[in-house]
Amino acid sequence: MRKKFLDTAISFEPFSALYDAGATPDQVEEAIVALLQPYVPDQAALRRLAISALATDAICVGVLSSRGDWKAMLDRCFDIRNRAVATDKKLTFEALAFFQRGILSAQASYTKLVLFEVPKNELTLDEFAFELIRTIGFLIESNLKPYIKELYCLSVIASGRSIDLNEILTEDFGKTCEKFKQEMIEESFLAPAPWGVRINQWRNVAQHNSYEVIGDSIVASYGRSQPQKQVILSRTELLTVARELVQRVGALKCSREITILNHIDELESYLPIQEPTEYGHATALFASLATQGFRLRDLQVNVGQVIAFVEDLAPSEGYSRPIHCSQFVGTVASRFPGAAVEVRYFVNDVHVWKFSATAVDLDRVMNLSDPLSELAHAVASVRMSSLRSDPA
Repeated sequence: MRKKFLDTAISFEPFSALYDAGATPDQVEEAIVALLQPYVPDQAALRRLAISALATDAICVGVLSSRGDWKAMLDRCFDIRNRAVATDKKLTFEALAFFQRGILSAQASYTKLVLFEVPKNELTLDEFAFELIRTIGFLIESNLKPYIKELYCLSVIASGRSIDLNEILTEDFGKTCEKFKQEMIEESFLAPAPWGVRINQWRNVAQHNSYEVIGDSIVASYGRSQPQKQVILSRTELLTVARELVQRVGALKCSREITILNHIDELESYLPIQEPTEYGHATALFASLATQGFRLRDLQVNVGQVIAFVEDLAPSEGYSRPIHCSQFVGTVASRFPGAAVEVRYFVNDVHVWKFSATAVDLDRVMNLSDPLSELAHAVASVRMSSLRSDPA
């Protein structure tokens, strides 16, 4: 696992700050429940999944809720999805399944964008413009486009009209955006304010390199009119464009994942089987562990074995925290079935415990209706070092 990816996850993860401020695990869980309550109708499922499957979504909702316009964008995505389900559940599920592979591929592409992101502070303006506009083009083409095409189809379904999914999949992106504009009230979703340039036009700027650096400004040209329309941006404004697009990825991804979770019992049979990437698993594990005051320092995925390096950010006296950490063997195993799992527990950079279980034992335990009740019998514990002079 590349350290850079985990460093990026750390920079966006809010739970550690709550623990640093004195919050307890129960208080963190309650904060997540309160944040996601408007979006997860099944309150029992919300409480059960708040610190596990919903942890990543909680981070995203928290960021989007920090600004009114971002929150409105998130709510609009949920509204379209919920109205589509209410109007024609079968067709909505078929649409979600139809775009599933493309969207999982988009998520994998986004991971690569994070992995190969470079610091831009030291770049000259022309280097900065080249690098960031190229990133913007990739972000739109490989990430936003499949999400937006899917959401457009759902908006049509929500209105009670029929839709040809294959036609939209192969349709020119600009044409889809133009049609989607007629479906939506908020123009700013497709054309971030204050520039009013639609997402497909930002993509065209990147694809055709239709910009130039003039003095301290970046002048981008777009559209089919003669002369072309122009938007003039400072270095800071171009960076803001990229951040606005990232927030749209977040709103689309988060609303989709929670919608699927809300209907998973009915929807599961529609979705194609496709395993998330190693980095997708790491993201989910990182968020889940962070809600409980732990940090995923590293994740090594080898043939037949997975090793998770876990740092305790809220250690306590006694054995309750190590015992809690030992249960992460099952959490990791649920993400990597068929592999032996080892969890290395650290406190203040000291490797204190090692917990492990064989692939055979995990396969047996994880197929039980209540795996945690048997997990303790399958996990081997080794005390690596003591933080106190008295090991007792």
